[in-house]
Amino acid sequence: MWVTSVELQYAYTCGYTSIYLIKAIVSANVGKPFEKYINEHYNQRCEAKRLRDQHPEGSAEWAKYEALQGIAKNAMNSLYGKMAASQTREISKELTTNSTLILNMAKTGLLE
Repeated sequence: MWVTSVELQYAYTCGYTSIYLIKAIVSANVGKPFEKYINEHYNQRCEAKRLRDQHPEGSAEWAKYEALQGIAKNAMNSLYGKMAASQTREISKELTTNSTLILNMAKTGLLE
């Protein structure tokens, strides 16, 4: 079973103090790999909203810029959704069955 450091931290806050790890992958800070992508689309969205607000609501120009800001918003949200979805589908069943057992064993001291 694979868990992230966030999940391990959450387990610790729930009172689990002894967790048995067989293998761990430790990586250096990877920074912000999507920062440029998000900033670019965020700026496009802000500009489209600014231009949209210069036109009467419901007009063709207003609708055009409303659509453009929606596209930029969906581009940002889709990146996040795609990254989370691929991981969630693969580990959700395993986490719901195995992590409860393992964390309960750790909490009771059976894995020490």
